[in-house]
Amino acid sequence: MLNKNIKTVYAKLSDSKFILNLRNSNYIRKNSLSKNKICSSNHAKWLNKNLKKKNILIIHHNNIRVGYIRWSCIMGKKYLSWAITKKMQGNKIGGHVLKKVTAEKSVFRARILKNNLTSLKIAINASFKIIRVFKKYNLMEKC
Repeated sequence: MLNKNIKTVYAKLSDSKFILNLRNSNYIRKNSLSKNKICSSNHAKWLNKNLKKKNILIIHHNNIRVGYIRWSCIMGKKYLSWAITKKMQGNKIGGHVLKKVTAEKSVFRARILKNNLTSLKIAINASFKIIRVFKKYNLMEKC
């Protein structure tokens, strides 16, 4: 079973290139609120700050990195973002990890572009609800 072979670990500095390359890939940027490529120097600053906070998990399948899920805390709510490698999309990895990460008692939110149907479906299957509709994205929440 696919889910048995999935694990998450906190990101390390050695994951920097993987995270940057995945985030900068065309298919990920297409479904991101921010469409711009991120330069390596800005990424390094961002990553160092976030590694200390332990708010990035690397998703592994059969001990191979296949994605990440990250969050930032804003006014007591955890805003999530995730990305899965193109090769592993469609294998329900994102949904499995999202359910696992959001199982704790907390308020989780995600901003998902209206045309990003895959992420909308993943979030709905993980018990997120649309709480507000904006011009370009839906704000979703799970309590």
